[in-house]
Amino acid sequence: MGGVGQPEAARLVTGLRQRRSRVRMTLAEARRLGQRLSGYQLFWMALSVRLVTVVALLPTLTGSRAGRDAWIAFLAATVPAAALGWAIGYPSARFPGRGLVGQARASFGLWPGTVVALVYLAGYLITTATILREYTDAIVTAILPTTPPVVVVSIITVLAGVAASQETAAMGRLAVLLGGVVVFSVVIIGGLISPEIRLDNLMPVGSTGWRGFLSGLLMVLVWHSQYVFFYPLADTMAEPGAGPKALALAAAVSSVLGSAIAAVAVGVLTAELAVNASFPLFEVARLVSVGEFVQRIDAVAVGAWGLGLVLSASLFYHAAARGMAELLGLPQHRLVVKPMGVILVVVAMAVAEDSIEMRRFTDVKVLAPIAAAFVWLLASVWAAAAWLRGGATAAAQKGPG
Repeated sequence: MGGVGQPEAARLVTGLRQRRSRVRMTLAEARRLGQRLSGYQLFWMALSVRLVTVVALLPTLTGSRAGRDAWIAFLAATVPAAALGWAIGYPSARFPGRGLVGQARASFGLWPGTVVALVYLAGYLITTATILREYTDAIVTAILPTTPPVVVVSIITVLAGVAASQETAAMGRLAVLLGGVVVFSVVIIGGLISPEIRLDNLMPVGSTGWRGFLSGLLMVLVWHSQYVFFYPLADTMAEPGAGPKALALAAAVSSVLGSAIAAVAVGVLTAELAVNASFPLFEVARLVSVGEFVQRIDAVAVGAWGLGLVLSASLFYHAAARGMAELLGLPQHRLVVKPMGVILVVVAMAVAEDSIEMRRFTDVKVLAPIAAAFVWLLASVWAAAAWLRGGATAAAQKGPG
């Protein structure tokens, strides 16, 4: 009995140790995946960044050119916008585990890739500063008219810096939450105001002609360039192949939602009033009233937009910090967050003197050439280079056998 029992006990102990080891490996894998960015989180990141602009400004900027056809311009942008999202995400699938600098150097070579990375880093800084200044002007105009803008922009930069110093997966979870709040707010406002929509305000279709329609379409496509925030985040993806799909889907969904927002704004306010309104969706929200229980729902819209704008600024801030840390060979991106915050405050104050100049800065005549050269063209060339160089790298690794 004793001779038989000892081997059985030994086998039992060995089995328990192996099972415990497997549990440890499973928990370690779960922790590792929890620190990685999923395709679902990336989708909400991209959608949140786009919706912040769509909710606030884009119906006005697009409607000023396409008029009552602004909603059609958004729909027409669905396919090309999805193509741009896919192109921006493609290098991450070709060179998995690499960030902005790694992807650029793998696609273009050492020095050309470094120049491309520097171009995008400068773009992240300018984009972040522009978002910070846009939010500052809105707060100063609506809430704190006597407060110096530099004070407001400094406070917002500190808040954005706290978020930007977090890990990418944590920002992804935040994007899922805040993105859902923004989408829910837009859906609720649209549903409550739908009885006020007058279809004759959307007619006749094509009243601005091809020139106005194409100009409005160009404005929509310009703002889809915001997806470039993904390059420095690509090395945190749990599944590298999910990047192109998530960005393409976010581009398509945001175009459809933008079309609905533009249609509601024009259908309720008319094209003339929607174009002249600084924030057309907020003007629509002010008209929402359900008895004595639902009043001033525009405060909900402004709050959701504000949270989304902070997330958008934090995301580009985070991308800039990660890209700079990779370029400098630093172990953590947190090391450059504070110095970069000082630069952002200076740039945000230098972007424009007031909201009128900010509107001119965001005009299609200014942004279209920049987006065409540094985003659309460069992203397409980058995707093509990644396809060519990635194929060559795979062939070299496979060898002649």
